[in-house]
Amino acid sequence: MSRLRLAALVLLAALVPALGGAQPNAGSAGSAGSGGTRSVEGRVLVQREKGPDPVANAWVTLHRVASDSAGPLDSTRTDATGAFAFRYRPFGGDDAIYFVSVRFGGVAYFTNPLREPDVRGESAEISVYDTTSKPVPMTVRGRHLIVSGADATGSRDVIEVYEISNDSSATMLDREGDARGTWSAPVPPQGRSFRVREGEVPADALTLANARAVLHMPFAPGLKQIAFSYSLPAADFPLHITVERPASVFEILVEDPRADVRGPQLTPVDPVLVEGRSFRRFLGQDVPAGARISIDAPPPAPLWTRWIVPALLATLGLAMVGALARPRRRRALATGGPAAAVAEPPVDADAAALAQRIASLDDAFEREPAPNADARERYLRTREDLKAALAAALARPGTPR
Repeated sequence: MSRLRLAALVLLAALVPALGGAQPNAGSAGSAGSGGTRSVEGRVLVQREKGPDPVANAWVTLHRVASDSAGPLDSTRTDATGAFAFRYRPFGGDDAIYFVSVRFGGVAYFTNPLREPDVRGESAEISVYDTTSKPVPMTVRGRHLIVSGADATGSRDVIEVYEISNDSSATMLDREGDARGTWSAPVPPQGRSFRVREGEVPADALTLANARAVLHMPFAPGLKQIAFSYSLPAADFPLHITVERPASVFEILVEDPRADVRGPQLTPVDPVLVEGRSFRRFLGQDVPAGARISIDAPPPAPLWTRWIVPALLATLGLAMVGALARPRRRRALATGGPAAAVAEPPVDADAAALAQRIASLDDAFEREPAPNADARERYLRTREDLKAALAAALARPGTPR
């Protein structure tokens, strides 16, 4: 499975409520419950353009984080080569995680969780960076946008995930009082219920201000995943997006089978199916800045379509009973029998048939797992023609209502 497809499935799991959030398995290989003595031996290196340099005399701290408690366990200073070493004995529950941290230039850096009993070499290295308050070159390695199906009000949830790379050799600091932060991205003005989603930034570091998601935290070199969500009303669709920065990969997932996505370099690919819910998928490579992307998600069927077919059938059924009774009454008139005070209007069965055809057309299209653009265009064109015919039929004098 490709990394991009795996990322799509992970993002869908965050969007589809039925999937729920997976909890860490206490018995997994990453658990760190009680056992024998463990050790970690590593180095602190400052990464510069000319190459890494050791960081001597830096305070390094061993931490433990678990559901029962969290805090530092031990600390030491690095030697002239930037080396450090700890020996420790795990304790408490199996959900405990151990790692090492160091501060450099006012920014904290960490090792990965210490999974093995003895960790050394690259797995125990901590890369630190010089800092700058000036802008640094950043690249959008990936942008993923997921649009859910409409709720009862027609609103749709949207998740946006950015994979941003700091391509410099310096950590960019968040300058106090600078509303621009270290990174930002546009949010539609009508977006509401803004929320930070699963990613690599703490919830309080990403805020919504002036229709932008703004990151307020140091941004170290390397790749960082930033995710947030919001809700858009039906009136905001078609949703028009202007790409601010070039994106190496641009991926859009839409749950509504009637939705359509258009934009340069974007092409439909195999859909993603999760818990029986199909998401159409569009993928673009090297999408340029300034590109215009349109996501057309038609509003949900109006409430009247839920009852018009049975109501029409019931009404026309009653009218049909009256129509069948007319010959009998006419025969009665010819023989001098009682006559109806007012003759019933002629029955127009076209309206019922047209309403039934619209309902059948919608049902068939909803069942289609991944209709292509031609099928969608035929569906919309046919539906508009049927709606126009139904409106004309209902407007004719004598049509039962």
